[in-house]
Amino acid sequence: MKELIMQALAYVLEIALLALIGVITHYVKTALIPWLKDKQLYTTVQRFVQAAEKLSASGVIGSGGSKKDLVIRLLQEKGIEYTAEINALIESAVEELDWMKGEITYAFNDNTEVKKDDE
Repeated sequence: MKELIMQALAYVLEIALLALIGVITHYVKTALIPWLKDKQLYTTVQRFVQAAEKLSASGVIGSGGSKKDLVIRLLQEKGIEYTAEINALIESAVEELDWMKGEITYAFNDNTEVKKDDE
C-alpha cells in the first residue's frame, strides 16, 4: 500500500513540475522575450542618438542635415521601420541624454570649495 501511495505522489509531483515548467515557459514567451527585445531596441536607439550628438558636436553633421534624420537613417539601415513608437523612443533617448548632460554640468559647476594644503 505504501508503495502505491509513493508512486501516486511521484506522479503528482511530476505533473506539478511539468505544469510549473509550462507556466514559466508561457511567461518567458509572452512577457520576458518581448521586454528584452524592447530593451535592446531602446539601447540601439540610445546609441544612435549618442552617435548623432557626437557627430554634430564634431561638425560632421553640417547645417544641411539633422541629428534625428541621421538616427532614423541608421535605424532603417538596421531594418527598423520608423514609426510613432520609434519616434517616442528617439525623443526619450534625447531627453535622457539632455538630463545626463544637465547632471554632469551641475556636478562640475558645483560651487563647493576645494581645500588646499598650506605650504
